[in-house]
Amino acid sequence: SSADGGFILGVHNRKYVPVAFHGFGKTATQHPEYMVASQLAQESIRKGRPIVASGDQGEGTGAAVKKDSQLQLGYLVYRSVLAVPFMTDDRIFGAVYLDKPVAMGEFGPRDQVLLELFAQNAAVALNNRREFETAIREPLTGFYTPSYFIDRLRDTYRLYNLHGKPFAVVGYYLPNLDEILGDGRGGLGGSLARDLGEVLPSRASVCWGSPILYVLLDDIEGPVVDALAEKLRLRLATSLHEDVNMVVVPS
Repeated sequence: SSADGGFILGVHNRKYVPVAFHGFGKTATQHPEYMVASQLAQESIRKGRPIVASGDQGEGTGAAVKKDSQLQLGYLVYRSVLAVPFMTDDRIFGAVYLDKPVAMGEFGPRDQVLLELFAQNAAVALNNRREFETAIREPLTGFYTPSYFIDRLRDTYRLYNLHGKPFAVVGYYLPNLDEILGDGRGGLGGSLARDLGEVLPSRASVCWGSPILYVLLDDIEGPVVDALAEKLRLRLATSLHEDVNMVVVPS
């Protein structure tokens, strides 16, 4: 596209966060224009359709020219804006946002069609990934199946041998979890999976192999691994109301 800046919003723990960005400095969330730009992108998500806007330099009020309503552009008053949601018929995954100075020209129908096609393809890919994630998880616990976990471990070990990327496997001894899952409290497994998702990075893999809960952390240095492992141990101890022993095996 002809944009000189933009970002992609993704959903993480029910919040929209920038997962990729350009022209917004080293940390997008600290850029002075990000807050307003993010609000515009989230507006496209809420409406489920594209937003095309451009600042009105003549009035200088920060009003945006739009077909159906007025948006406050704030810092973006001299920029042309285009935001499109990533969505299928059933689900919205995030949005892509682009902008450029009005002096370089405004976004036209061709730019919008190009971005909408990209967003549709991205939404299909994300939906396929979501269905794949469902297929490789144990229905009772919500953790990864052992076969998928072992495949991930093999891939991680190969990258360690080829490129020296560090990894670690953490084991948590939970001898009572099988009994808890088997006596009708099966919802605990899914609850634990959600809790772990809040503590662990998105690339982490978790697998239940009675009586051990295995966690694979890849491309993370030792001190960070130790801190994550301990934080997770405390979360498990709180959820299960018992002491939890753990072992960290580094690469």
